[in-house]
Amino acid sequence: MNMEELKKIIQAIVISNAGCPMTILQLDRDFKCHEGYNIPYEKYGFQKLDAMLRSMSDAVQTKGQGSSALVLPVITAKSKHIREMVVKHKKNGKKRHAELSGCTVKKGKFEPSERPRANTRDDVVISTAKQNVQIRSANKSNNVVDTSCSLWTS
Repeated sequence: MNMEELKKIIQAIVISNAGCPMTILQLDRDFKCHEGYNIPYEKYGFQKLDAMLRSMSDAVQTKGQGSSALVLPVITAKSKHIREMVVKHKKNGKKRHAELSGCTVKKGKFEPSERPRANTRDDVVISTAKQNVQIRSANKSNNVVDTSCSLWTS
């Protein structure tokens, strides 16, 4: 993977965070979740990840120091519409997902509701790392909706 491909992946992860700045540590965890390995900053001659991210000023901005520094996307004309779609989807997605799956979210935990909606089928698959959750739901019209998210435990 060359530096330009790496920039695109990092920018996509940061954009997909929908309006919430993420820390460098969270970015590295999300990258590992998606790619299977940590961001390879040493391969590109950097001693620290935050130094590499600061060199990617055309893709991301960093504010602060160390692994707790915040990472924000650089919004270009090309990526602006993607960012808007992600933000819109994330705002509407939580409510719609709960409605389709018969689950409610309380304090970061998934708890089944007392009476799930009729004609709702769910298949939940949790990876061995217990970080990725995939939910497949079918609503009353039998339209299948796939949702996936990352869960981080402390």
